[in-house]
Amino acid sequence: MLSNMIRTMTSRIPLPTIRLAWAALAVTLACGPSRAADPDTVELVPKWPVGKRLVTRINVEQNQRIQGAGPRPVSQQISQEQEIAIDVLRVNDRKETEMEARFQAMKMQMRMGGAQLFSYDSQNRRFGEVNPVAEAMDRLLEARLKLFADEQGRVTRVEGIKEMLESMDTRGMAGQMLKGMFNEDAVKQMGMLPQGFPYRKVKLGESWTSETSMAAGPVGTIKVQMQHTFDGWETRGGIRCARITYTGTITSGAAEAAGNSALSFDIQGGRLRGTNWFDPELGQVREGTSDVYMKLNITAGAQQMSIDLSQKVTNKLIAVGSAPGV
Repeated sequence: MLSNMIRTMTSRIPLPTIRLAWAALAVTLACGPSRAADPDTVELVPKWPVGKRLVTRINVEQNQRIQGAGPRPVSQQISQEQEIAIDVLRVNDRKETEMEARFQAMKMQMRMGGAQLFSYDSQNRRFGEVNPVAEAMDRLLEARLKLFADEQGRVTRVEGIKEMLESMDTRGMAGQMLKGMFNEDAVKQMGMLPQGFPYRKVKLGESWTSETSMAAGPVGTIKVQMQHTFDGWETRGGIRCARITYTGTITSGAAEAAGNSALSFDIQGGRLRGTNWFDPELGQVREGTSDVYMKLNITAGAQQMSIDLSQKVTNKLIAVGSAPGV
């Protein structure tokens, strides 16, 4: 029926008019705006422009299924949102770029078996509220960390973590959890810092590997091995970015928790995959996303427990401005 309508309508239009219309359309398509071809290489080297403030928002959604802690499996969900600001301060005499990082805002919620264990929102605190988690998190927001990057833009050391942890009461559950989350290795692996970069120019379609080991509290050492590929260009927020995809494996580098021979941890089937969108002009990752899965087996004496863990992390550079006082 539709084709009959089209034939009826076009049959009433003189043939020269139709030809002129098609010719005009062809000229419009040929002469319309076009984008320059994307380069077939990209310099994957982070830049830290002195005097700039870079603000990244990181979201974490984690689901756990715990077996062995009780007669039935228990589900646990953890949600986090962090806004982290990095002020690029100066280049020192050792040619290191000095930066200061701080948490601008933070949200966290934990649920177990459908019941809420705790929640925290730094921008929605209630006067007189008594919350051990909130007290520990408030100390975290007051902390300032110093980051040092070498001439290639690689963050090589972090200062201020010990002081940050000492300012919190780490005796309770919240404090112990935060203490396990934050150490020098963990900060270097956070979403606001480039991960797995080759620190050189790469060609379109080229792949490379990276390996990272990090301390993970009672789990011991976690080893992450990844393969990255520069597989194209994509517009993110109006900016052309190099799309870097990756896949990898996660293993436990130490079978036994240090200092406790009766407690052991083992990661099975650990894997991850994700994408980073790198802005070569700014020299920063504009957006990133990753999915992680692992099974953690825990042995404490004669008791055994397993945790099936899945986690999705997204990070986005939400602001680039001037660092105050620089």
